[in-house]
Amino acid sequence: MKKIPTDGITFLEPLEGAEGIWFGTETPHGDLYEAEELYRDGGSLTPGRLILVKYPSGQVTEPVKAGPGQYFGDPAYYDGSVYVLLADFPAGEIRILKLDSALESVQIHASVPLSEFEDCYNLTLKTAPLMLTRQTGDTFEIVWPERRSYEIGNREAFLFRDGDELWFNRWNEEGEGASYCYWDETVVRDLNGDELFFCGGTYSSCPTARNGCWAEDRRQKDAYCGKGGVLHPELPHGADESQAGGDAGEGPERP
Repeated sequence: MKKIPTDGITFLEPLEGAEGIWFGTETPHGDLYEAEELYRDGGSLTPGRLILVKYPSGQVTEPVKAGPGQYFGDPAYYDGSVYVLLADFPAGEIRILKLDSALESVQIHASVPLSEFEDCYNLTLKTAPLMLTRQTGDTFEIVWPERRSYEIGNREAFLFRDGDELWFNRWNEEGEGASYCYWDETVVRDLNGDELFFCGGTYSSCPTARNGCWAEDRRQKDAYCGKGGVLHPELPHGADESQAGGDAGEGPERP
């Protein structure tokens, strides 16, 4: 057992896409949106903290110290680098910071004025490419590096971008009591926001898959309601069906 000195941060999670890097945050006022509301209301904002932990060494790095009125969102990993989302409310901007491979040297990759979007509700870094996005109700926005806005279903949540495709999770439910059923679907839209296709299943992170993701057979409508299907993308060479959580198959056929 290895003791990891986190100085009060009690929860660590793997940084998606980054092999051997975990992160933890200290968010004394809740998420980024709640911290923004507190600051706008004139409250006293305690800066958050972000640590990165290398596995298996257990080395802990705190590459950025937040100053007064600053607060962290979750980091992201893209194209071999770790990126940090830091809100600087007194300066009125969001900074996207890029770390070097040693997770020590920091440079400003981009700055986005807070005035360019309504608020920090569900503001987060996504890939690929690296994007600053936000979602509220039935609207999904790409804030940076380009400005795009999409009307989506109010039961959809953005997952990632793959070239000219935007991938979302959509949850559904129908019926009551004994006839109640719940199921997930993966929805793929083009860059105009038009739905290309959808299929049953939930796309989840999987470091063993060639594309980093797979579809988890979780509470499918197929099982609960006799409808729908289950999506599994192509498995990596040498993988077996146990890695896919169900019967392996080819990915969905595009129209």
